[in-house]
Amino acid sequence: MVLIVIGLTLGGFTFLGAGGTPGSGVGGPGNRVPFPVAAGQSTNVTVWFNETGLPPGTGWSVLLGDSFNSSTTPSIGFVEPQGQYDYTIEPVGGYATPDYSGSINVHDQNTTVAVPWSLSTYSVEFSETGLPVGTGWSVTFNGSTSSSSGTTITFTAPNGTYPFSVGPVPGYSPNPQSGSLTVNGAPITQTISWTQAAYAVTFSEGGLPSGTEWFLNITGEPGATSTTSTLTVNLPDGTYSFSIASTNKHYAPAPGTGTFTVDSGTYSQSVTFALVASSLVVTESGLPSSTSWYLNISGENPLASTTTEIAVSLPNGTYAYAVATGNKEYAPFPASGGFTIDGAGVAVSVPFSLNVYPLTFMEVGLPAGTSWSVVLGGPSSGVSTTPWINMTHANTTDLAFSLGLVPGFSPAPAHGVVQVLGGPVSVRIAFTTASYTVVFEEIGLALGTDWGANLSGIMHFSTGADIPFAVPNGTYAYTIPALKGSFPSPSTGSVTLDGNDTTVKVYWNTVTYPVSFLPFGLANGTVWEVTLGGYLQANRSGPIVFHEPSGSYGFSLAPLPGYRGLPLKGIVHVDTQPVTQFIRWTPLTFPVSFSTLGLPPGTSWGVEVGSIWHVSGATTISFELPNGTYAYR
Repeated sequence: MVLIVIGLTLGGFTFLGAGGTPGSGVGGPGNRVPFPVAAGQSTNVTVWFNETGLPPGTGWSVLLGDSFNSSTTPSIGFVEPQGQYDYTIEPVGGYATPDYSGSINVHDQNTTVAVPWSLSTYSVEFSETGLPVGTGWSVTFNGSTSSSSGTTITFTAPNGTYPFSVGPVPGYSPNPQSGSLTVNGAPITQTISWTQAAYAVTFSEGGLPSGTEWFLNITGEPGATSTTSTLTVNLPDGTYSFSIASTNKHYAPAPGTGTFTVDSGTYSQSVTFALVASSLVVTESGLPSSTSWYLNISGENPLASTTTEIAVSLPNGTYAYAVATGNKEYAPFPASGGFTIDGAGVAVSVPFSLNVYPLTFMEVGLPAGTSWSVVLGGPSSGVSTTPWINMTHANTTDLAFSLGLVPGFSPAPAHGVVQVLGGPVSVRIAFTTASYTVVFEEIGLALGTDWGANLSGIMHFSTGADIPFAVPNGTYAYTIPALKGSFPSPSTGSVTLDGNDTTVKVYWNTVTYPVSFLPFGLANGTVWEVTLGGYLQANRSGPIVFHEPSGSYGFSLAPLPGYRGLPLKGIVHVDTQPVTQFIRWTPLTFPVSFSTLGLPPGTSWGVEVGSIWHVSGATTISFELPNGTYAYR
């Protein structure tokens, strides 16, 4: 038979049996058997944690002092001596309780701690794109409707799957219009994309010969053509400008331009074409009196005159022309060109001069719009941002030229001599790109660290301090990818090359994360110490926090008189997130004995130490206590 002696105070208590037999008065495993406590006895007290709000059968757990217990029922009990205890409620997925930790005082009666749980909720955001700023819209989520004139509508919900639908907005269609969303322990965002509704816009023409092609141009829309009398396009609500034209330049539209508004419905516009003709007057200057000269217009018969003017009527349209004279001592400049008739007369002036010949320099290899120049012998020079520099010159056999400087490019030939011998001359100049070096120089990385730089979509890597790129003049965007545990400054930017090499310095900074050591079981105000990676920190019964980059670090606890800490030492692994290490301290106890003399054998006597009675019928009473000073009687 095993005799278990437990000190209890007066009152009724429940015994939790680990096993028993019928008639023994001891219940089986987990059974509670009530029994009374008589005067003169002392007790351990039961502390009950009672939860509400969790679904039946949900597991939960509690750490009370150094004792840990878990259950799938609403109650978790501990049997503890009287005193003050810290407790911690372990988290339960999908649920939250107001207080995960606290402290209780255990006196001479059972103690109950209420643990209310409630469902955790998460943000459900709907983000719209495509609506004009300030347009009102709405979403119904799980039966609840919310509206906004901003770009987002936000609900909250616990874990689960919920239906949603998007309310109508005149002139727009949403995508998706409805569906379902699943909340699973984190906020979620659903994008709603709006597109405008389109309506038929019809233009009807009259007056053109059958089968004539005509055109409709609407601002912001692709051009449209037709060879029938109608032309239809689909447009969303809005106000638009339009222009009308035809391939038959003998006809002009009325109206030829205008505006119209689409307001959630179809729109029609009539256009009438009518025959038109306007005058062209070409005036020459510089020829001797009565000299014959000639005018050729594309699509028309040749014209000639011995006066200073040639006049002709032409329908609307765009034309090319060429001018010449029978006197070869003179030449027009320019000798050809173009003009447009658009319902009004046009005047063109053509100056003749003593015969010179076109001299054209044509470049290849420069970016569009780049300025370049040519200097001829003497003061004559030409500058252009197009591929051509057009000049004129009289007959010569030794006309020197040279190319002006274009940063970042080299011309070939850079200089030379041309001959003008009674006809046009063309000189071809080929430019090639000159390249320069952009060097990214890292500062702060450990020797041999592999890092990279991206310059305008080109990625280079290096384990050294420099990453070079060879590029021509220009402005280039760059990005420096972050490394695990380090981030660059700058991480993005742009660099401009203008005929010189450039260096970009990249400074690296280390990312650190908190490493927290949380103590349990220490008396308030007790100083304890932790050494992590060779660095020591101390605190009074509270957490000790280090900040370290990613890596593995050894730790150890300093000896603490009267306590034993677990674990005494170990390794923590930091991997781009905070780390918490729990430290449990338990008091060390030592034997204490009281002996009596003079009592008759078998007489029951007792000693009270720290409000606990120890009773015996022997001559000696022994028990254990942690370090401290105690009163007794």
